[in-house]
Amino acid sequence: VTYATISHERSELQDNLDASVLAGMSLGYSATDRQRVDAAIDMMAQRSMKFGETRQETVSAKVDNSKFRVLNNMVIGDAKTEVPSLIANFMGGDVTIVNVKAIAEKSSTDPVCLHALNPLMTGSIQLYGTASLKANCVVMADSENATGILTWGKTTSAEAKSFGVTGSYKGNFKPVPHVDVFPLKDQYGDLPIPRPGACANVAAKLMKVEVELDPGTYCGGLTISPHSVVTLRPGTYIFNDGPLNISANSTLKGEEVTIALVGDNAVINANSNSIINLTSPVSGEYTNIQFISDRDLNGSFKKEEWSTLSSTNLTFDGLMYLPEQDLWLKGASNIEGRSPTMAIVADQIWLQDDTAMKITQVNTRDVKLKDKGAGYRYSARLVE
Repeated sequence: VTYATISHERSELQDNLDASVLAGMSLGYSATDRQRVDAAIDMMAQRSMKFGETRQETVSAKVDNSKFRVLNNMVIGDAKTEVPSLIANFMGGDVTIVNVKAIAEKSSTDPVCLHALNPLMTGSIQLYGTASLKANCVVMADSENATGILTWGKTTSAEAKSFGVTGSYKGNFKPVPHVDVFPLKDQYGDLPIPRPGACANVAAKLMKVEVELDPGTYCGGLTISPHSVVTLRPGTYIFNDGPLNISANSTLKGEEVTIALVGDNAVINANSNSIINLTSPVSGEYTNIQFISDRDLNGSFKKEEWSTLSSTNLTFDGLMYLPEQDLWLKGASNIEGRSPTMAIVADQIWLQDDTAMKITQVNTRDVKLKDKGAGYRYSARLVE
């Protein structure tokens, strides 16, 4: 009889404590540690209240024997109760003490494939006009703004496996975004930026309609003339202190290449009917890195750096990592990104006019990667 009584009390106390830590952890990212603890205490009081008891009586009798704290984004609870014990009486005691513990944390989604890093801006991911976004993976914006992600217009379309935003959203998204979620931060913040070397001299080559270029440093950037076809041989291309300009009706292509944008105004400008078709390295330091920029704001346009694709067809297989840049896609651009992990990381991502973006998280080339990427955290779950 004593054992059954103790088992029942332990089970009931554990259930109450589990519910309490989940209540504290279920609050959004904006909640303070104190608010999480208060939510846990309130749930413990509600769960422990017996018929005829007041909340004050319950708190003094039950909750005072519970302790809650927040540590490393987890809510931790400990509780104890005293169970009268016939056996304990025979041994000179009155009660058996029962102790339980529970820990809750935020659940994580599948890995994110489209990530806007800006923590403050309205529309850090933004679609307007007749733009469309379709992703078979997870989209996240770290913006704490009340409209951190948004769509403008009845014909815009934004579909993904799930959407998350640290603030909130406005517009039409499918499915409805999770709001007030923990920011994901920059998963590639430690990725080294390629360092410029001796300047390549390609002026003579660029006089031709079709040309092949070698890896190296292109000082002052590079301009591809209209109606040209430029092929990049495998390796890393550093465009230093200037843009990569891809003029109208021209083509840029290459297998297993990384494009690095370093220094002042190192951005991508692609114009009407241009074509970019690239794949990223499958081995080496920049495995799966298609585009990479430095982390300095050195742009002359609105004192920021903007990479702009206008009526451009872009196909890439790797990561587009532009942490300090705004990515502006306009006109009738068609963007198709494939990657085993993250596909696009930028400060802000704007889709305008008839632009269509398709992001697919898939490993078509059997690229060997240690890290599959992280997801954003939204609802609570028990871990102990």
